Parts: sequence; C-alpha cells; structure tokens
Amino acid sequence: MAAPVAAAPPSGRGRARPAGEVDPRSVALAVSQEEMLRDPIGRRALRTLGRAILLVVVLAAACALAWKLGFERAEKNAHERLMQRQIEEQAKTKPQTPRPPATLAADALAALERALKAEQVGDAVAADAALAEVQTLSPTTPGVLFRRAKFAVRRRDYQAAEGFLAEAAQRGERLGEARNLRALLAATQGQPELAETMFREAADADPFDGRTFYCWGETLRKNGQLLRAVEKLDGALRRDFDRADRGLYELKLAFARLELAPEGEYAREVNAETGKSDLPAPRLAVGAAARLLGGDNAGGAALLARLRPAAPPWLWREILVDPLIRRFGADPAVAAELRPQ
Repeated sequence: MAAPVAAAPPSGRGRARPAGEVDPRSVALAVSQEEMLRDPIGRRALRTLGRAILLVVVLAAACALAWKLGFERAEKNAHERLMQRQIEEQAKTKPQTPRPPATLAADALAALERALKAEQVGDAVAADAALAEVQTLSPTTPGVLFRRAKFAVRRRDYQAAEGFLAEAAQRGERLGEARNLRALLAATQGQPELAETMFREAADADPFDGRTFYCWGETLRKNGQLLRAVEKLDGALRRDFDRADRGLYELKLAFARLELAPEGEYAREVNAETGKSDLPAPRLAVGAAARLLGGDNAGGAALLARLRPAAPPWLWREILVDPLIRRFGADPAVAAELRPQ
C-alpha cells in the first residue's frame, strides 16, 4: 500500500522548494556582497573625507561672515560714539554768543531802513553809519557785519573789513559767504596765492555753491588768467542753473570768452547777431564788448546807446564797473554812453 503524501503548506516560509529552485534572498545577499567587494574601502573613505571637508568649509565661512558683521557693527558703534563725543566737545569750546532777536526793535529797524535808502542812492558813508547804529542797537542782527565789511572794502579799509569778517566767523554766521569775501579781500590786497587758497577751501566746504565759483572766476579774469576764468565761470553756471544770478554768470562768462579770443569763432558769432533789432539786453552788452575788443569803438558805443534804456538796473551796474568796458572809457564816444544817468 502506498504511503500517504503529506499535504504541502500553502505558501510562505514552510513551503518546500523543488529541487534546483534558488532562494531569492540568498541571491540578493550574494549580489550585495559582490557590490561591496567591487567598492573598495579607500573610495568610501575618500567620499566621507570630502563630505567632512565641505562641512568644515561651510562652517568656517559662516563663522567668518558672522565675525565680519559683528566687527563692522562694533566699529560703526565706536565711530558714532567718537563723533558724538567730538560734537559735545566742540559745543563746550564754541563761544556762546547771544542769539539774534526774533524781531528788530523799532529804532534798529528805522536805522536799517535808513541804511538801505542811503545805499540805494549810492551814499556808502551814510549807509555804513546807519549800519553801525543798527549794530549798536542790536549787535546780533544777522548780515550787518557782512554789509559793513563790503563797505570797508569799497573804501579800502581792509583792516576794518578783516575785523568784521573775523567777528562774523566767530559767531558761525554765513561761513561760505565769509570765505568768499575774505578770498576777494586777499585778491584786492594783491595776495593772489592766499585768494586761491581761500577760494579752494570755500569750494571744498560747499562744492555746489555757484557763487564761490563765480567770485573765483572773476578774480582770475581780473588777473589775466582767462582760460581758468572761463572754467570757473562755467562751473558757476553748471551749479546754479536755476538761480536768479544765472544772467550775471552768463554775462561774465561771455566777457571772459571774448577776452580769451577776441577774434575767435565765438566773437564772430556775437558780432553776426548784433544787427538784430530784438536782441535782449544781455546780448547787447556782450555785442558791445565784442565790438570794443575788435577795435570798433564807434560800433561798441552805438550798442551801449541801445543797451542803456533797455538794461535792467543790475546789468547796467555791471557794465559800469566791469574792467572790460572800463578799459575803453578813455574813448570819448564810449565815455559819453557810460556817463551817470
């Protein structure tokens, strides 16, 4: 009788495998061992070392950045503390002058009005005397010292002018204008090197102040340094292109260009347009200067005659005192047109 056949387990771990069938787990294990044998230990070590080096580099860069930011913050805080300390020290040492009054007293205001009226009619002596009265009644009134300094320069009392400017500087009043005026004073006294130094200091203190470059250019022009004068006057125009002084700057720049090349292309252009009937007053003045520099004194005088009734007050004042026009004042025809109105 045949022996009974045992029932085979349905599936899973206990299932008997037919002869010749390979267990997949043993195959996977064999493959893993083979791959490990193909990947040497040295290569795995290099990869691990590379990762470690990269991590160290990243950490070092992060530490360096944090140190830099911290150092810059500390340096900025130290600089701010130093600047604050300097400001406090300057405040302690700065002379304490009384503050200007909010409004002038009635007697000081009346003296100021007298000064302005005297200056308007050309009485510099009476104007300065009235300003001296204002200074006595209200010593801190802004602008009085500068006005008196200008009158002192006109009467060639340079020592008094220096005193007024020094007092204004001590008060910290209008320092830019004080530098310009002191530079002009040095030029008037025949000290061109000192004037050059002071103009440069004024330009360094406020490089956008066109008035500094105008005064600098006019000083150079009067000293015959025409190329540099053109440069500085052009600089004044480029800085104050929207100010009321633009017309004055344009006039003096045109005069300097004509003096630099009396027979050049610019002079020919100016002479060509002088025949126009609707020429503006400033261009009439430039045309008169071009004719005079070109040797046509009669033509220059004729243009001055056209200019005289049409010129605004500021333009005619500049014509009367400009060295280019005054150079031809000995000519009878020119002198007749420059006589006081």
